[in-house]
Amino acid sequence: MKIHQIDNSKIEGIDVRWNTFRGFTVLLHNPAEVSADGDFARVWGDVYNDPRLTFYAALARACERLQIEEQFFRYSLCLVPPPTFHCTLADGVHPLNIDQFGRDVRPALQRFADGLPDSLHTGLPEVIPAGTYDDPGGGKIRFRFRKLSLPDDGALLARLEPADNESRERHEQLLGERKGMDNALVALGKDPLGPWNAHITLGYGAVKSLAAELRPSLPEWEAVIREETGSHVIEYSTYHLAGFVDMTTFYIRRSK
Repeated sequence: MKIHQIDNSKIEGIDVRWNTFRGFTVLLHNPAEVSADGDFARVWGDVYNDPRLTFYAALARACERLQIEEQFFRYSLCLVPPPTFHCTLADGVHPLNIDQFGRDVRPALQRFADGLPDSLHTGLPEVIPAGTYDDPGGGKIRFRFRKLSLPDDGALLARLEPADNESRERHEQLLGERKGMDNALVALGKDPLGPWNAHITLGYGAVKSLAAELRPSLPEWEAVIREETGSHVIEYSTYHLAGFVDMTTFYIRRSK
């Protein structure tokens, strides 16, 4: 039997241990997604019981029907716990891009990442302009399921699309705000972000070549997800900066 080497830096072991992977990002925000955790709010929603998260519950039911948790040894696929489902607006700093930043700013960014989640209390390093991640309050956005995809990084993604005209208008606004956030980091040396394809990550392949073998099954899996999600949507009212220590542990600073 061929022994495969884990090549996804977000996965530590074959018993689905999540590797330490520290950084910060900008997440769209549904109030039901977060739970108090000491001085922080952790991204951890009651997906099966909170009516604001019925879309997440539908995704979770689809994962159960597809027995994704049982797919590890076939596809090396590690299911993301449904309570941690979330939608990223803009990546910030993480282990895969930290070396892109200029040598003069990299140590401050690394210290902030290494100190998470406690460093959220001290604020971002001064090299990032104040207000970069402030939400000007442009309104709500609602997403519905669009398609299932598996890009080369081995992540299984439920891609989203705006669910109505109001959401399509807000989507256009968010594209501009996302560009402004990213410009602040590009000025520090980071490569520009690619186009925004809103999605919810359902799982990660620990071995990317094994995960790629799942692609022929995507249409069948997509049909199951479409059946479960139906007319359900997920609504986000704002966005916020979040620090993470691995791909299932995201924190925001609680409001005082």
